[in-house]
Amino acid sequence: MTTVVPKHGGRGGGLQVGDVITEIDGLSTVPMSQGEFAERMRRPVGTLVRLGTVRDGAPRPVALTLKDVLP
Repeated sequence: MTTVVPKHGGRGGGLQVGDVITEIDGLSTVPMSQGEFAERMRRPVGTLVRLGTVRDGAPRPVALTLKDVLP
């Protein structure tokens, strides 16, 4: 993560700048392009998204409910 926008799902879900997102709903982000990653994250408000993240070398599962849709 390079930015966590205040008052959006990521901050409320515990994401921090420097976290590495490794999975979206069980799918590895390693082979994904930036566009594919963005498409997988674009969902209706209220959708639950499960992310695999790594912070300081330790894996951390994160579940977010999308609150706002960013452009």
